[in-house]
Amino acid sequence: MEAEHNLRAIHDMAAEHLAHGEYEEAADVFEEILRGQQERYGQDHYRVGIALHNLGIVYLKKKDYEKAIEICRRAVDVRKDSLVPNHPDVAVSLAQLGVAHLESKNYHQALAAFRDALNIRRNFLGPRHAKCSKILNNIGCALYSIEDLPEAKRAFDEALEIHRDGLRSLPTIEGSESNGMQGNTLLLSMASTLCNIGSIRLRWGDFEKAEIALEESLLIQQSVLGDDHPTVSSTIDSIEVVETAKYMSENPLSHHNFLINQAAAAFTAEDPTHVMAEILGFEKFTDMLPKNWFANPWGPVASKPKEHE
Repeated sequence: MEAEHNLRAIHDMAAEHLAHGEYEEAADVFEEILRGQQERYGQDHYRVGIALHNLGIVYLKKKDYEKAIEICRRAVDVRKDSLVPNHPDVAVSLAQLGVAHLESKNYHQALAAFRDALNIRRNFLGPRHAKCSKILNNIGCALYSIEDLPEAKRAFDEALEIHRDGLRSLPTIEGSESNGMQGNTLLLSMASTLCNIGSIRLRWGDFEKAEIALEESLLIQQSVLGDDHPTVSSTIDSIEVVETAKYMSENPLSHHNFLINQAAAAFTAEDPTHVMAEILGFEKFTDMLPKNWFANPWGPVASKPKEHE
């Protein structure tokens, strides 16, 4: 009992470091937890799988994706061996491994991990569970990144349907804080998926439907986050991009003049060719891949794993 109490205290310390962005300190404490679990239970115990999973989150936060992939893969293997291959906890670690691959631009490996996680969740939770929608959203992100836009759109559409079903089935008990938090989480997940659908519509030049998806997302975000949140500002910027793209597609001469004016404004004696290449490259909408997963409509937003277990 005392050992468990001490472990909980150490775990809480690691979680506190993680919450404050102190990733080196968090990694040190989670490494200590891992060593302790391995010494007490051996290499293949389910508690070792938990420790590995949590350590993988720290390396994801640190953006050390190579190490995160290594740790997350070990977490998957230990959980498969100590539990069963189709256990829900295996799906959690598979999803985290997929995110690590996604951030490393290993898109096909990410897709494989996400699909394995989805199969487990569908079998265990049912095909319409909210946790399936998160995996579908991430599958859409991986497919988007390998330019399979039709399949990405199908994944996002299915995720969106599950979001809507989840909101309709929430109990309507006034004054329930837990229901309110659950509803807000679902709403924000739905808003991200709508932004992702808007990204694809923009790539296809379907500006009307891109704008509809983004405007619905904006209304949801404003209702949950308020008008001044950075996510709201980002979506407003995205809508403006779509409106500009739509106007320029309908007014080719204005588009041409806009590009020339922008080039003239940005022109420097140092490297005018580079300036023109950057500005003219915007026209294609094919270079709108994200530097991270939070800039729409440049690319889709993946669902991240929860902080720790």
